[in-house]
Amino acid sequence: MKIKDIVVPLGVRILLSERLVDCRRVFRRLMLKVAPVYRDPFSDNCVGFITLHDVLIATTKKSRITVRDVVREHPLLTPEMSIEEAYKIMVEFGLEEALVVTSPFERKVVGTVSLFDIVEKLKESGVEPRAKSVAEVYTSLEEEEKVMVCSGKERVDRIWWRIVGYGAKAAVVLSSEGKIQGIITPEDFIETSRWFFKREAKQEILSRGPKVAYVMKAFKLMRRGIPLVTLDTPVSVVADFMVKTRTSVLPVIDENEKLVGIITIEDIARAYIEGRKPERVPVTPVPAPIPIEAYSEGIVRESTGTLLQLVAVPRKVAPKKTGITAEDIIRTDIPVVYTKDTLEHCRKTLLRYKVSHCIVVDDTGNIVGIVSKRDILYYIAERGRYWKRPKPYAEPVMKTRFGITFLEKPALVEEIVEKDIPRVKKDATLEEIAYQMVANDVDAVFVEDEQGNVIGLVTKDDLVKAYLKHSRDIPLVENIVMPREYSIVHPHHSLLHVLRKMRSLGLDAVTVAEGNNVIGVISESKLVFTPIEEYLKGRKAVLIMWTRKLIKAGKKIARYIRILPLTAQDACIPVKAKILLKDSVAKAIELMIEEGVDGLPVFDEEGKLVGTVCKMDIVREMARAVPVPEVFEKVEEKALEVETRE
Repeated sequence: MKIKDIVVPLGVRILLSERLVDCRRVFRRLMLKVAPVYRDPFSDNCVGFITLHDVLIATTKKSRITVRDVVREHPLLTPEMSIEEAYKIMVEFGLEEALVVTSPFERKVVGTVSLFDIVEKLKESGVEPRAKSVAEVYTSLEEEEKVMVCSGKERVDRIWWRIVGYGAKAAVVLSSEGKIQGIITPEDFIETSRWFFKREAKQEILSRGPKVAYVMKAFKLMRRGIPLVTLDTPVSVVADFMVKTRTSVLPVIDENEKLVGIITIEDIARAYIEGRKPERVPVTPVPAPIPIEAYSEGIVRESTGTLLQLVAVPRKVAPKKTGITAEDIIRTDIPVVYTKDTLEHCRKTLLRYKVSHCIVVDDTGNIVGIVSKRDILYYIAERGRYWKRPKPYAEPVMKTRFGITFLEKPALVEEIVEKDIPRVKKDATLEEIAYQMVANDVDAVFVEDEQGNVIGLVTKDDLVKAYLKHSRDIPLVENIVMPREYSIVHPHHSLLHVLRKMRSLGLDAVTVAEGNNVIGVISESKLVFTPIEEYLKGRKAVLIMWTRKLIKAGKKIARYIRILPLTAQDACIPVKAKILLKDSVAKAIELMIEEGVDGLPVFDEEGKLVGTVCKMDIVREMARAVPVPEVFEKVEEKALEVETRE
């Protein structure tokens, strides 16, 4: 296998005259570990490269250190090198990523190759690791030049010196009890400049005897929630995790959960190419347990008839109508966005006007459809950066620490607008509107006048509030709530799994629980504004370590690592309110409004969690009051009116 098979194109150009501190932005934005250096903007051949460690030499924004002062000329890889040869060169020079050029003399940049790429290629080729467990290749605490152990109160400048000056891979932060609190890597230093301790500035004015400025402590810079690896963890499992997340360092613990060292991507590459380290004893790896299966690979929505029948205890008689029409609850003050507006602009509009929907118009002012919170929610779920990896665009390619990715175009409103919005007349009843929402999988409908012009909107929230105020036949919660298997999710289910389940079953809220222990509620209207804020800021993936028992009531010894972009417990909202099966739906609506959520957990008289009652359950209850033949007659009349008008 040759380097040319795994090289990744890189369109970055650093100049010799640039200040080193100005390169931080490029390394941070593109998540680079190496970048080529050119003499001028028009040169085709590079003069060398700089690494992430070189960029960290600048410790103040006023630093005068330039790229010329730190540029490296060697080593450079060529496309015809073998993977094994490239690995040895990178290990010799302490590089996780190296520059690939056409030849040592021409130095025209082809791209980069990292240890992650090498491991990934070996795995794809079916190569099995020569060292089977972490115990055979990990970096122990005795190798002090590669790993540092410190407390949360350690000064960052000392950690910086060990990493930049001595080449340590990471610093593991321990509590006073010896428990792992977090980890600090070179990537954490590049993420922020708040740790700057102005080393260069102090040297220039040392003769004045300045007072030592405050230096950040380790606990403010460290990365929390890092997964742990045991000595008997399979190398293949750790390799999968590191390749997928581009995580280069993980702490290693023994059976007593005491830190014994770290495992790096260099150690993983060694396990595949060279095998176990000298004087290491082979350890039989523990097999990884079977991960939780995904709910579905796509959205398969249940039929309207099935959704109307999914209740814990069906009512013996059909619900009565409220007698309220669309004209009584219509909304006319709905903000407007254009099809070419960005998704972020639409989000800000929803926040500014404190609404759940925007009407979408084209350049000529004609109504195209609506955009709601749920539309934004599902768009981000399917294409979001950390709920699920985005589908790449064609050009241009970029290299990041998360692997090969592509520049993302800004999402526009026209990509998520819901065009097939049902229309109802002003005299349409609440129950008819509810049926249209359930049948068309929407949470709002247009209201039009006698001439067919849109005059307003009726939303799910309008229906629920009107039902609470005017209904004369409010049922019990047990008559509208879905059974437990439909509306309860595990805390460690991925958020994408949860949202697909909600979309398939027409739910706007589910309960996150482990057994009868309720952790919170995932609410459609709340969720869309909490994660999107973090998504737009480029939040990293959430890392979770699963611990499983080999035997019932046994010791937790079978550990493995699994990466989930975002989980149910990360997105749920804690709620104090509880609803019983025998409570009135009116009480449930009042508590939902008070808590500001779309649903609440439901318990039986014995305190057992039995399901979730949500606003869409109430909408479905209203829809059950409409006989199906009556709906078909309304649809046929409307189709006839449209044909006559045309």
